[in-house]
Amino acid sequence: MKPKCPINIVLLVFNLCLFVAQYLVFMSWSGLKKHGLNPSQNLDDDVFVYNAGLNKLEGSDKSMEEKQKKTPNCEISQSDGCNITWNWNWDGREDTKVKVNRFLYLVRHGQYYGNGPYEKHLSPLGHIQATKVAKKLKSWNITFTRFISSTSIRAAETADIIHQFIDYLNVEYSDQLKEGWPAYPEPASPGLWNKNDQIFANDVPRLKDAFDKYIHRADSGRETDSNEIIVVHGNVISYAVLRSLQVPISRWLRIAVLQGSITLIQIYSDGKVDIRFVGDVGHLAKQEWSG
Repeated sequence: MKPKCPINIVLLVFNLCLFVAQYLVFMSWSGLKKHGLNPSQNLDDDVFVYNAGLNKLEGSDKSMEEKQKKTPNCEISQSDGCNITWNWNWDGREDTKVKVNRFLYLVRHGQYYGNGPYEKHLSPLGHIQATKVAKKLKSWNITFTRFISSTSIRAAETADIIHQFIDYLNVEYSDQLKEGWPAYPEPASPGLWNKNDQIFANDVPRLKDAFDKYIHRADSGRETDSNEIIVVHGNVISYAVLRSLQVPISRWLRIAVLQGSITLIQIYSDGKVDIRFVGDVGHLAKQEWSG
């Protein structure tokens, strides 16, 4: 026969467990009060961020969001087109009643000679890059609807090579799309940049006008999506990406697309913009990268 457990031992164990439970509740209550929280509030109503460095709980999702709104990153020099909240009518075409999209394939020209008798002309590698990007565009079996190019020699030669593979379109050439400096860069290396440089005075308005002319929603009356090739320069592509996203264009030096790359911007009829890919060089071998 098993011995019976004395009743006093059972009561002792029960009281001990009760004491431990009350102690834990008390310590939890005191800890919440110490950090300025109301122990009776429903903690699911708010989310607190624990800062291990300061050993404290601070702020809520809502308060953190409000704090971020008070410190916008768009208050920088020449941040044209930069918005905290999305401007759906960024191109001024809200009255254009179309339901089609524009797909802009921005191609950076191939490698070129920096000096010498063939200055600004494509190098042998540049010809390879242009040929491969042309074959890539053709392989997608897309019916392109427009073909535009900068008038710079390196861009025009790249466009000519692409045109050999996509020959059903005439190439439109534009001086506005030449390479340039779209804004004073941030961050800027000390001593290398001058805000008063005449280049900024010339390039900033020119590139702004080029963006307004070529980067916008579909024209009124268009009934199908458009697919457009634009052969341009690295700085112009960086500027187009940043301004399309309504973020500071002063960061244009921080986007470095390679020569012979493709960047795809999709513009929806409601004013939304998607950057499908930036600086794609999947058609080039690693040893063919440059720029």
